[in-house]
Amino acid sequence: MWFGIARWFIFVFALLFVQISLLRVFGGLSLIVPNLLLVIVVYLGFYRINLAGLLASFGLGLLFDIASGGLLGPWSAAFVLVYCLVVTCSQRLFPDATLAIVLIGGASSMIATTLYITIFSLVSPTNQTVPVLGSWLIVEAIVTGCSAPLVMLLCRKITRQEN
Repeated sequence: MWFGIARWFIFVFALLFVQISLLRVFGGLSLIVPNLLLVIVVYLGFYRINLAGLLASFGLGLLFDIASGGLLGPWSAAFVLVYCLVVTCSQRLFPDATLAIVLIGGASSMIATTLYITIFSLVSPTNQTVPVLGSWLIVEAIVTGCSAPLVMLLCRKITRQEN
């Protein structure tokens, strides 16, 4: 059990490192980065429908809030909302199809980023970064959707190693 938890921590921090530093350094355009932690939340919504999945989603959002250096809470709220929406729809969707994962990952990214922009614009005294974030919303959703099958595959491999 402890090895499984340690494996998840290593995986989450590796994805966070890739998302926050490597892709931004080598990608050139710093705003077009897939939200890899959000894909883990989508995975949790399909395969961990319990309180642990909800708390893990909140924890992933809080970790992303801390790593991004902005406000604490907007990504946490967005990740919990996405988790609840995926759990609500999980009985009607087929998470093993690649196209479904791409579409769900992209839609989740759009929902989470929209909620983040909304919360940020409500508490920010100057709304200078909101139009910039809004203009990259669709591009980030496409990039997140395209990276979702790989991240979901890695999540499944970690889960299989636990069992």
